[in-house]
Amino acid sequence: MEYGNLLGNSLKTVMSNFVAYGVATIVLTIGSMLVITAPPLLYGFIIMLVRGSRQEMVKCMDILDGFRFGNFVRSWKYMLFVMIIGVLVAIVAMILLFIVGLLSFGFIVAAGSFLPESVSIAIAAILYLVVICIVLIPFFFMLYLLPLYVIKGYDVTDAFSESTRIVKANIMTSVIISLIVGVLSLMGSLPYYVGLFMEWPFVLNMLIYTLAVLITMPFSQQILVNTTLELGSFPEHIDESDV
Repeated sequence: MEYGNLLGNSLKTVMSNFVAYGVATIVLTIGSMLVITAPPLLYGFIIMLVRGSRQEMVKCMDILDGFRFGNFVRSWKYMLFVMIIGVLVAIVAMILLFIVGLLSFGFIVAAGSFLPESVSIAIAAILYLVVICIVLIPFFFMLYLLPLYVIKGYDVTDAFSESTRIVKANIMTSVIISLIVGVLSLMGSLPYYVGLFMEWPFVLNMLIYTLAVLITMPFSQQILVNTTLELGSFPEHIDESDV
């Protein structure tokens, strides 16, 4: 995959639809405060990004497509699936971290006579990080889940299976895309905390933060959608019966 082309095309798409994407980002951010509207707004947002990547006309009101008949239910099926996976992962994580905590405590006590305490603590910290990485693996395989779910009209379990297949076939690409999306998401929120630390005026701080989010959020998700379209096999246009 040509990452330069991917980033360039994604940024070009975002800037070409900046007003529509910007309005949609604001609506999604505010609307997500109400739990019931968050899934359909996210669903509609992905529909917009897919249309943008295919150079179709994108309108501000497209964000509401997630509320269309069928899409509302589909968006909540996706959200419930993710929540169930999240709860299961959290339970497994707590069990593993508890076990690692006990083992680490025993190791620190046992190794106290021949290893510096700082070394023992560092080893324990590494074990914790390893456990966290392991329990996050299911979310890594869900990387392309939502774009696939929206574009192909899959059942959510089929979309998960397809996402898993694509990740397995493109491990390195998926790792790089995950890092890019993660860094962009961090860059979107970072100006706010920088402004707090630097004690910028509140209005200036919020203005810079808003502009950063309006660019980084659509950009990061556009990259993810474009990657999904490139790695998968899709029709030339969105099937309105699916989305």
